[in-house]
Amino acid sequence: RLGNVTAYAFCQIEGSGEEYVEFGLGSDDSVKVWINGQVVHQSQEPRGVMVDQDQFNVKLNPGSNTCLIKVSQGMGDWGFVIRPVDRFPLSEGMVLSGQLILEGENKDNFPPLQIQASIDSGSNILSRDWGSLGNGDKYQQVVHVNKGAKLRLQAVARGTVLARQDVELKSGRETVVDLLVDTESSVALKILNTGAAQSAYRFVGSLEERRQFIRQRRGEIMAEIANGMPKWETKPADPAVMP
Repeated sequence: RLGNVTAYAFCQIEGSGEEYVEFGLGSDDSVKVWINGQVVHQSQEPRGVMVDQDQFNVKLNPGSNTCLIKVSQGMGDWGFVIRPVDRFPLSEGMVLSGQLILEGENKDNFPPLQIQASIDSGSNILSRDWGSLGNGDKYQQVVHVNKGAKLRLQAVARGTVLARQDVELKSGRETVVDLLVDTESSVALKILNTGAAQSAYRFVGSLEERRQFIRQRRGEIMAEIANGMPKWETKPADPAVMP
């Protein structure tokens, strides 16, 4: 077993260009997938590998498509599995793309945001995590939609929604949805202040742990000096000096 391993896998996928393909993916631990140079899926979750833990849709080009997979592992075993699980025609899907835009003086100090999608088809609601984005990062996802389906797209930090867009989905065309976050809003400032407070709390706690360790170790060292020093039967001879 190896710790803190990052591995890359590369392959070519043949596509007809007339359909979307849904892939199932499992990984141990975090994973990121590029197809034709575009990030199509990512997950930062620490986990053991299982088949079809994640699902994502891709529109493949006719002929050869490049696929690069990055798997990063913290401890224990590691690996991944990916496979096509479904196909559907272009008329039943759409390409959704956009950008995360942070505004205000705090935009350069803001943590990455989780992008969450919820698709309401009328009969059921499908929720997906589209990974984390920073300021200016772009995303592109293929959505399998029914007529009249509705999408709610959210940017979330520490469980708090900072931006939301509601869109009625129409198959067969690309839709652009940007998420704008005001980093000077009261909600955003609360996120920043909470993060700073947690960092200070962790620092103080860590410092106290180290002080306690030093105090405990100091007592052990003094006991070793008092009781554990070697006692010579006779005075050791002076070291010999070679001429």
